[in-house]
Amino acid sequence: MTKKIFVAILALTLIAVSVLPAAAVDPLIVETYKGTAVVDGKKDEIYNRVPSYKIENFTSGSTANTTGVVYTLWDGNTLYFYIESYDTTPWTGDIIEAYICDCIELFIDLNNKRGDDFNYDDASYVQLRVNNRNEITGNNTGDQWILQPEVTDNVKTAVGYLNGKDLSEGYAIEVSFDVSAFTTLSEGKEMAFDIQLADVQDDNTVRAVQAFLGNNEKELLDTQWNTPKNCGATIVLKGPAPEPEPEPVPEPETAANEPTTPSPATSDFTLQFALFVLAITLSLAAVYYKKFGKYINKV
Repeated sequence: MTKKIFVAILALTLIAVSVLPAAAVDPLIVETYKGTAVVDGKKDEIYNRVPSYKIENFTSGSTANTTGVVYTLWDGNTLYFYIESYDTTPWTGDIIEAYICDCIELFIDLNNKRGDDFNYDDASYVQLRVNNRNEITGNNTGDQWILQPEVTDNVKTAVGYLNGKDLSEGYAIEVSFDVSAFTTLSEGKEMAFDIQLADVQDDNTVRAVQAFLGNNEKELLDTQWNTPKNCGATIVLKGPAPEPEPEPVPEPETAANEPTTPSPATSDFTLQFALFVLAITLSLAAVYYKKFGKYINKV
């Protein structure tokens, strides 16, 4: 092979590699079982019966390590999310920018298009932000950067305290979203999904933490807000949530000094046995008397 031919082959190889599409995200499967929750910021019992997913993939610029966990459900055309943020540095000052706050952000591609940008004609790529004051912002209209009434009128949210009293040990955010205006839900449906947990600290001018759900490719993190195909997870709708385990029924205890009342079956057996013994005794007595009665009478 001449040097010119080798150089030409190498050049063509480099060109081919440069135009190959980037590797697709290998999404985390978020199994979402059928069931309903009360949106009050408190963890419903049903969430203990479905999978939980950690929010712990940090962007390269994160300077702290706040993590979280998310649970999901669906019923009818409503999606349910219960998210815990283990943020122990709550920000309670003024919020200058809607996205610079302690919050969670849901990214849901309701029709699973996984497009290159969020300017969907049907506005079905929804970014929903809820902060620790239960204020809702977000976008589903692309460049307009607003949430349409089809979203805001059909979303319910609530904030709870993980210690039951304040934000010092983290908070929970609960969301229900009726998606009827965009799609219908049924078992087996898939939707591109991701969730971001944000934690601001110090002067509230920068997010110290940006943690995501399924995507651990740092160059793709924090691109979900405008690039649906980079969502690191896929919601897969499943059948009914598993039933709770039945609690064992304890055996009734009998006090040591409490007389035990025999069961009817035991009483019947005891009576039959006593009659049997009595019959044998009488029979033996009759035989004995017949044989030795004359001697007894003489005495």
